[in-house]
Amino acid sequence: MSLRNKRVLVHLNFPKKMQGGFTLIELLVVISIVSLLSSVVLAALNGARTKADDTQRNQIVGEYVKALALAYDAAGTGSYPDTGNNTTMYCLGDYPTLGNYTSGTCRYGLVGTTKNENATVLEGPTGITGVKQFLPSLPTLKIVIESATRAYQGPFYQCTSATGCSTAQIEWYLQQTNQKCIKGATYTPYSWGTKCVLPLN
Repeated sequence: MSLRNKRVLVHLNFPKKMQGGFTLIELLVVISIVSLLSSVVLAALNGARTKADDTQRNQIVGEYVKALALAYDAAGTGSYPDTGNNTTMYCLGDYPTLGNYTSGTCRYGLVGTTKNENATVLEGPTGITGVKQFLPSLPTLKIVIESATRAYQGPFYQCTSATGCSTAQIEWYLQQTNQKCIKGATYTPYSWGTKCVLPLN
């Protein structure tokens, strides 16, 4: 057999693994590994983003706590901003329409269920005892999703004393389950997130 024919036979009978390349199976394995690693990285990034959002929620609530304490002192009556109703929660934050502290609403629970803003809390009856006077802005929290039909925004403020508002509380939600709230707050873990309640006494 001539040398040329031998070269042809070698060329025709080379293994399925391409010279200097990969077999189809090897390529599929590599693609699977890359996909798996991408999923792990994406999950880690989503977890970090959710944790950062919860940290921001706690920080915003902390600012409202300070503002409410200053409003309490500014009133000089031993009372937090009085909503006139100790059984109803109100939104803390400036919700659309911006700058109108009576018509804004925030999501609470089922689709279509909302809480209202309260001008006395946000602006104060005289314009000097609402939380607005002690904050550069009135931030709102990112919505926490419980399910396709339930979600929470907030934070939410409620007077808790029988008359006036000598005691009150703030309620808000975190997206991660079993998460710590700010100092002094109680927390209730759920499968979808965490409920936080801070009494103001």
